[in-house]
Amino acid sequence: RWSPLRESIMLTGSQLKLFAASMAIYERSMEEVYDDVRAARLLDKNNIETLEQLKQLELELGGKFPGIDLPPGTVEDIGYYLDQIYKKVGDNLKVVKSIKLALDYFGYDLRQHILPEIKLRLSLIGSTLLPAEVEMLKRQVDDRALRIEEKNTEYANAVERSLGAATGMNLIGLALAIYLGVEAENIRAERNRLYQEQEAAIEELRGKHQTLGSLSRVKHDLQGLELVAIDADIATQNLMHVWNVMHLYIQSSQDAVAKITDALRLRLFMQAFRAVASPWKQIEHDADALIAVFKEADEEYERVYGIRTRAAFAMLPSTDYPTVDTGILADSNRLMRDGAIQSRVLFIRWNYLPQLHQRFDALVLGVDNSSDVLKEVALSTRMALEGRVRRLQALDKELASALDEQDVQDIEADRAGELAQMSRCVTQSTRQLSDQLSTIRDVFDRRLSLGFVEDMEREQHRVEAGLKRLEDERAERQKARGLASDAIGLLKTGGIEAIGNDLVLTLEHMTKLGIAPPEVQLVMQAIEQLKKTLVQVGEGVRFLDLVRARDQLAGKIQALDADIDKLHSQLNALKGKVQFIRVIHGIDDERQRYVGQYQGVVAAYRSFARLIEANAYLEQEQRSLDLIHQAQRFMAFLAPLALPLALHG
Repeated sequence: RWSPLRESIMLTGSQLKLFAASMAIYERSMEEVYDDVRAARLLDKNNIETLEQLKQLELELGGKFPGIDLPPGTVEDIGYYLDQIYKKVGDNLKVVKSIKLALDYFGYDLRQHILPEIKLRLSLIGSTLLPAEVEMLKRQVDDRALRIEEKNTEYANAVERSLGAATGMNLIGLALAIYLGVEAENIRAERNRLYQEQEAAIEELRGKHQTLGSLSRVKHDLQGLELVAIDADIATQNLMHVWNVMHLYIQSSQDAVAKITDALRLRLFMQAFRAVASPWKQIEHDADALIAVFKEADEEYERVYGIRTRAAFAMLPSTDYPTVDTGILADSNRLMRDGAIQSRVLFIRWNYLPQLHQRFDALVLGVDNSSDVLKEVALSTRMALEGRVRRLQALDKELASALDEQDVQDIEADRAGELAQMSRCVTQSTRQLSDQLSTIRDVFDRRLSLGFVEDMEREQHRVEAGLKRLEDERAERQKARGLASDAIGLLKTGGIEAIGNDLVLTLEHMTKLGIAPPEVQLVMQAIEQLKKTLVQVGEGVRFLDLVRARDQLAGKIQALDADIDKLHSQLNALKGKVQFIRVIHGIDDERQRYVGQYQGVVAAYRSFARLIEANAYLEQEQRSLDLIHQAQRFMAFLAPLALPLALHG
């Protein structure tokens, strides 16, 4: 969408500058024609009073209207030249209006869709639970690896003992060989099951690690894209502002064209033609600014990344109008948009309070819209007042030199019309801003949501206490399991083949195995720990009891892991929901800040509207002078408000 827009802006910007330069010549030429006709007393001689009669007068116009070619065989006619000028104004307005509409859509999509979507995806990546899941899975893999190692050792020892018992070939040796063979087979089956689980878990862990790596790359790319998009948004806002100014100037010129009819008296025609030409003086100047701003915007979209100097605008307070901090308006608007993205992330994850989420989503959109309306209304009001002031000043000047009573009456009627138009313009703008203020002045009662937060925080403390209890129990069982594994290893080192199935692990038996006293002490400590941890462990603990108790502890640790993970999920949900409500409250805080400043703008408009109403009782001349002065002060108040809020941040 940017490429065709880019070409249109480049071409149209240059064309506007050229036509604006031509319009300055056309205005001077019309003034010369009017002065020549009056100087030669052709008005009285030919009884010329209206534009229609002037068009019928044959004049030498060669070279006065460059850029307008006469068709072959056409007689020079001022009416033809005027028609061509009006047509060019209308054609330029159509082109500018179509580009303005396309640029508005482009800027809206960039701000309301592209930037929020980038920030949403970044937030979703940043809030993913994948790192915690990877850590949990890694812990399970490490624990299972330990259990597989233990089963491998048990299996090897059982097979070795089975072969040793079978070599005796007596009844007892054969029975023991059969028993140990069955035990070895059970150990092998359990080991194989654990091995298959481990393979699946390792594959899952590899996949999650790859996903984490991919997410990191995506996050890096999105962060770079966000930086470019933010600068592109600011450049687009600048471009939209300058283009809106151009559009309003050309619209003003076109409106003036619409008021020209053949029945107009010559003086009124000249006044109207000046109104057609006057905006083009500013357009010629602003075309340079348009080209400069466009260059910046184009570079952003071409991703030639660079930071441009951006002016920071501060509100110049007036003694007559409330102080409005445009920085707060910009900052609050930005923070509300960021909060809306954060709340959307939390809502996607926890699906909590959908009505509240929808309400504040709509509210943020409403504030965004109110920001655009403020910018557009302030700009259109300032430019409308600028045009009215310029015309009132011209009328006052013309009135001072008027000799004809009819001209005096016409000028006073025109001045009264301009004053009435000024009043209507300000009244309409005040109503627009008041309507916007009504939509964003939404009172949110936090008592219910604060109650939700209080209940969830209380539940959070309960879950955290339960989680600590389970983690302490898990740590104790892991300690017992570790001691049991160490003890089993020491006993195997002391001669596992000499330990019978029914041999009770006493101090005397272990001493006979040649186990050193410190190691005997460790085995006895493991047995005591098992008695504390597992209630079903009796007084006489055999070697196989020790092995089974260790396996039983592994199962209990696994069950505790599942309970701990469940409580972690509950805790994350509670924290996420509390965070969602706090984000909503944060959005509401910023809304109140924003509304506080917006109210100041509406109050200023109402104050100016009351001033215009009060001045209606003055004499027209005094009223005109007073309103020119007051309008200039109000335009100074509006100047920073007419700029995109992005420039104030």
